[in-house]
Amino acid sequence: MTKKQNTLVSFLLGFIIQCTGFAQPKLIEVTVTSRVDTTIPEVREIYHLWKNYLNSRPDSLYDNPYWSTKEKNKYMSVNLHFDRSSWIMYQGTNAFQVLQVYKPKVMAIEKEFGKYYIITMYFGENMDPRFQKENPPWITRHYASKEKNEWKLENSIQNVTREWRPYTTKNIMYVCTPLHRYNPDLAAMANAFIDSVVALFHLPLPQSFEYYMAGSPDELCKLYNLDYWLDFSPAMTHWPLRQLCTSGHTEYNPHEFTHLIFKGTKHWIISEGLATWLGGSGYDGCTSYDDDLKYFANEIRDNVTITFNDIYSRKFHLRSENYPLYIAGAFIVKLTCDKKGIDGVRELLSDETEDIYTLIAKYTGIQKEEIDFRLMAEIKKFADK
Repeated sequence: MTKKQNTLVSFLLGFIIQCTGFAQPKLIEVTVTSRVDTTIPEVREIYHLWKNYLNSRPDSLYDNPYWSTKEKNKYMSVNLHFDRSSWIMYQGTNAFQVLQVYKPKVMAIEKEFGKYYIITMYFGENMDPRFQKENPPWITRHYASKEKNEWKLENSIQNVTREWRPYTTKNIMYVCTPLHRYNPDLAAMANAFIDSVVALFHLPLPQSFEYYMAGSPDELCKLYNLDYWLDFSPAMTHWPLRQLCTSGHTEYNPHEFTHLIFKGTKHWIISEGLATWLGGSGYDGCTSYDDDLKYFANEIRDNVTITFNDIYSRKFHLRSENYPLYIAGAFIVKLTCDKKGIDGVRELLSDETEDIYTLIAKYTGIQKEEIDFRLMAEIKKFADK
């Protein structure tokens, strides 16, 4: 998953855990609503399967006995957790702490196409009034199916996309919600963009990838075992899986495609900068890097105190949470290309230098101590006269 997961819920969860300072519980209590009839043997069996899973370190990557073997093999082979909702819910935190703050309540266990689905709400009881608008952060939907006569959990994605329509192209397998009208012209543009980037950087032809095109935020959430996600992202790229999932986007999505061509870099600002330089900051390719740069330059033209650190640390916000950081990153990539060519950009992408200021100075020629104001001054030159 991209590093766009610096979410409000993550911040709140960390704050709550820090303030409460509770000890790790021995057991997570999983309650049910009156709709869940555990007197029915199979429902009771599914409930205990789910309860056991939530008490089995669901944030940890290991051979969990409650999950589908096929899915464990698929995701663990690329070092990803097999439960897609775990990418969003835990994000490096301790699952036991998360589930003590946001207590799981099973709302429904129902049969569907020979499987069962489990709907669970996570709700913070007796929370500080400041956080009530962020409650609940998630409602999950997981499935259970038989594996060698035993019920095992599985992701929702293959179940909720059962009637979605696939379209195969040279580099991309589009998987579209039934209400989406597939546009082959935009798909052709998408493949041409990928081919052009591969040629520009002298790369081997990339492995094709899946592009799931949801029609709404709620449809996108279901690809991650979520019926509801408070702080959702409209586009998520998973390089190890060769997979892109979006909501309301078109077939032509050059910014996100760039993330699937290049594996990623040491610094997120460089990864997003490359994607913005090549594909613009938007998700439809309609806004170019040059347009974005001019817009940003106009917005900060009269700001005499703004520094690169304000953007890098996200103290400065504009239009959306990450927009200034995307443009600043793209500007760094462009300066690198102007000074060192495409080979220089390739070196920048693979450079493991820890300090971002040292990295920028190395590839742009701007002295390290001048970066904060000099970089902003250079960007302001692109504002309207």
